[in-house]
Amino acid sequence: MSSHHVSLVARDLFLLENQLPFEVLQELMSLRFNNQGEERVDLFEAIFKHIRSMPPQRESCREKLQKNLATISRFFRSPLKLFSSTDPKSPTNELTAIHRKPAHLLELFHNQYVARSMDAAGVMDHKSWYKDDSRKSWSGRYYPAKDLRKAGIHFKPSKTGLFTDVSFTPTLLAGRLYIPPLRIDDSTKPLLLNLVAYEACLGTRDDWVTSYVCFMDSLIDHHKDVKELRSKGILISTLGSDKQVAELFNEISDYLVPNPYAYSKVKREIENHHRNGIKRWILHYKGPIYTFIFKYSFIFGLIVTAIKAYVSVVPMNPVFGVCKMPAANATLYP
Repeated sequence: MSSHHVSLVARDLFLLENQLPFEVLQELMSLRFNNQGEERVDLFEAIFKHIRSMPPQRESCREKLQKNLATISRFFRSPLKLFSSTDPKSPTNELTAIHRKPAHLLELFHNQYVARSMDAAGVMDHKSWYKDDSRKSWSGRYYPAKDLRKAGIHFKPSKTGLFTDVSFTPTLLAGRLYIPPLRIDDSTKPLLLNLVAYEACLGTRDDWVTSYVCFMDSLIDHHKDVKELRSKGILISTLGSDKQVAELFNEISDYLVPNPYAYSKVKREIENHHRNGIKRWILHYKGPIYTFIFKYSFIFGLIVTAIKAYVSVVPMNPVFGVCKMPAANATLYP
């Protein structure tokens, strides 16, 4: 089967109207794999990796140093645990982390985008995700990515691909907004639409995909916003131009209503940072000041060099006409 047919089959698998009960799907797969459950799980993993394939993220020097220090710390605390073998089918695996059997394949795939329990990545469960932000909903302004970048907010990809893994870390003058990376291709739009339709059918507060799509739409107004997110590794696009990606999110988010409590803590922190007049003033005039310094530092260096050369050549003692002032220890004769 060619890669083109694989993409078409994968797209049909996640259509809401094509969903079969998961138990029926397991019985059909048992005819092919002779009741070998591990091969079924491997097949699902292969499908998910094909659709959600991401390029490896580059670790910064600080992250590598922290990782090495953590490894050394674990070595001195418990050397036996460092060399203990890990089971690839452990509960940290994404598929085996699901506590109950899904109703169908679309729900199983929906669970891969949503954190439902504390896993190895340290992502909070879905109850805590709402509990932390349930005191106050969000009703403020939304800023596109370019405006946030000018305000000193830097975009960073999250360590996981979970749509609940969105956070904001303030710094001295700037801030870091961590967003899960997303691959954009021809199958992204029907996939997100079917996940949104599935959440609408649930009628519960499990609307993480809907809230994520609306949050990304608030960051993307024009193709320049897509370029900013793509340059930071948040959007991995093979769709075409940045304008098409911007239109994709704008079209998907039409008529969608996000949960008012979703990401409300992050949005408040962004709003507080954007309203900080001192930080904005420093960031606004930092560039012109640096430009002035770099532009005129060469002229300033020439002036300082000329003054030093003049001082080294011209004598320091003042001269009054043809007579020179006597030194301090000179003896005057009548």
